[in-house]
This record gives sequence, C-alpha cells and structure tokens, in this order.
Amino acid sequence: ESFHAARDLLLSEGILAGSSSGCLLAAALRYCREQMEPKRVVTFVCDHGAKYTDKMFNDFWMIDQGFIERDSEGDLRDIISRRQDERAIVTVAPEDSLLTAYGRMKLYDVSQLPVIEESGAVVGIVDENDIMMEVVEDEARFQEPVREAMTTARELLAKEGILAGSSSGTLIAGALAYCRAQTAPKNVVSFVCDSGNKYLSKVYNDYWMIDQGFIERETYGDLRDVIARLYSERAAITVKPDDTLATALARMKLYDISQIPVLEGDKPVGIIDESDILWAVHHDHETFTDTVGSAMTAEIETISVKAGIKSLMPIFRRDLTAIVVDDNDAFLGVITRIDLLNHLRRGLSTA
Repeated sequence: ESFHAARDLLLSEGILAGSSSGCLLAAALRYCREQMEPKRVVTFVCDHGAKYTDKMFNDFWMIDQGFIERDSEGDLRDIISRRQDERAIVTVAPEDSLLTAYGRMKLYDVSQLPVIEESGAVVGIVDENDIMMEVVEDEARFQEPVREAMTTARELLAKEGILAGSSSGTLIAGALAYCRAQTAPKNVVSFVCDSGNKYLSKVYNDYWMIDQGFIERETYGDLRDVIARLYSERAAITVKPDDTLATALARMKLYDISQIPVLEGDKPVGIIDESDILWAVHHDHETFTDTVGSAMTAEIETISVKAGIKSLMPIFRRDLTAIVVDDNDAFLGVITRIDLLNHLRRGLSTA
C-alpha cells in the first residue's frame, strides 16, 4: 500500500517521494476514508524517491515482487511479452566492445546477451564465458574507469559530512587538481550539485567500489583475492540446512543473487539456487516452509584456495559456482564468473 501511494503521488502531484512517505500518505488516506465528516489532515513527505527509481518506481520490479499485476493470457506469452512487447530485451550489436557487453550484463543483471544487427537479425549470442575467455587467453584490455570522482565524493562525506553525488565528486576533484597545479595561493569555488542519496548502494558501498576496482583491499596471493564477499569478513551470504526455503528465497531477493551456499558450522554441505526452490514449490506453495536441506544440491565440488585462477575455468564451463575452502575444508567464499571478470578487469587496468 505504501508503494502504491508513493507511485500515485508521483503520477498525480509530480512529487517523487520514498516508501516512508508513501506509508504516511497511505495511512492518512485510510484515516480520511473512515471519517463521516470532512476533516483537514496533514501528513509529511519525509524522504526522497530518487533511491527507489530502480525498485518502487520500476514496473518490472514491482511485477516481480507481486506488488502490481499485469494482464495475464494464462500461458508463457505473458512472461515473454515483458521482454518483447515492452521492448525490455537487452542486446548488443556486433560492433560493440566487450566492455559494452560486460557493462550491460552487470547493469541489467543478466549473464548473456543476444547480438543483433541494425536490420534486426540475430547473428549470435555473447555470455560471460565468452568475455572471460577473451580476457584470459587474449589479454583483452578493458577501459580504466574513472575513480577519482567516486573517491572524492566519499572523502567529502568522511571529512566534511556532506553526502554528495558523483557529479559533485567530479567538480571537486577537478577543483582540487587545479589547486595543486597552482604556484601561489588562490580562492577556488566549486559546487555540490547533486545529492548522494541515490548512490548509497554504489559509490558509498565498499563492496561495489571494490568490485569496480575503485578502491583496493588486502591481497593474499591466492583465490581469496578473487572472492568478492569473504566469509571471514561476514560478507558472504549463506543459509543452514534447517533454514526454510522461504528464508533462502528472501535472501536471494534481498541480496540480488540466484544461489546460496549451505553451511553446517563452517563446512559447506550443499548449495541451493532458484531452480532448486522452484522445483520444490511449483506444485505446492506450502512447501516454502520445507527445509533448505530437503531441496539443496548436496553433491558439491569444492576448490582449494591455493588453486590457480585457470583451475576455475573447467568449473565455469560446467555452469557451476566455485566453492572455495581452506586446507581444513572450511568455507572461505564463492567465486562466480562475474567475480572473476571483476578481478581480471582490476588487474588489467592497473597493469
């Protein structure tokens, strides 16, 4: 109800408010409807909606979560129409760079893209493996992303308490570079032209910054350098065998992942993905209360933290995720194709 109220507020009044504002407005409207006589009711717009543009104000996300419904034809055409009729198919052209394809995969959270010519003809498909093999075997070079704007914005928050966006970071970084180039003191004015509230999950997220290669973390000289979310840092998302399927699905949705390792203590005993949950519940919704252990894949293949990067390729070719363990078979983390791509990109950009 709060999401709908916020969306209605944008459509009817042009006010881009967040879900907290939507909750207040929904409650105020419900109170008004219950009154027998006209009353003046005041509520507040207490948060901005900019950070919700890819969720609450995204029709596809709202449909995926079940918050809004679409016209259903009772078959797969309803699902396909989302990608075709609404022009939501993500593609690349044959002349696009590997960096472009990789960027779109990350932006739209897909692992492969159809390659379509200007005429509309489909001439191929490119996936993460294609890009990874090109990088590993042919030493393809990714462009070095500009990190100065991001790190300057973060420094502005840390030192001055100002939550600014990347555009402000660019201006201030430019102003600082100008100041350093001067031989005599000067007064230099810059602007904070945007807010950082819509960058909380990116510029101000350490893990996202590490993934993009904008900031560095401690290196170990083994596969821990490739693991994006180390278990030792309490960053890895896991479940236990006695957790429910509903819990596993909720964590997948919350952290935008499609599979989760299953741990008993610190030992990996399985892995569960969206397909496992789907097969378990498609015939009976009540089975969401079943345990993860009843649906997980128990036959897992682990890889030693001391193995080389090339040892990951056979695992990825079989469409598996690398589960990394130490000498005592204790879980250290998982490595996906995207994790390896991010690692290779960071290394190549600094080579």
